[in-house]
Amino acid sequence: SWMVVTGFVVAIFWIFGAAAMAVGLWGVDGLKELQPLVLVGGAMALVVPALLMIMAGYMGRTNRRSSASNALVMEAAVRLMAPAREAGTEGITFAEQMKQAAAEVDPAMGHALSAV
Repeated sequence: SWMVVTGFVVAIFWIFGAAAMAVGLWGVDGLKELQPLVLVGGAMALVVPALLMIMAGYMGRTNRRSSASNALVMEAAVRLMAPAREAGTEGITFAEQMKQAAAEVDPAMGHALSAV
């Protein structure tokens, strides 16, 4: 995905840019004179943001994929719910018809009972 590639490219630019700045600021001889712990700290200051940039690319790709998956799930849910909506209105219509039929049967039953 382009997000992951962009994360790697930005991380590489970050590392080369910071290394070039350090060499430009102190020079190669000045960097050789620094204590090893200072160099390790500087390397950590270079690597950690670069890793964060790479991980941001991976997270962006994952977010995009999950958004596409969520859209598919929502579309399927809408399609699955459409028959239920139609069945619900048909159920109401059927109940109304039964109510009307029962209302018609009641007077007929009353008339039949009075005739007996």
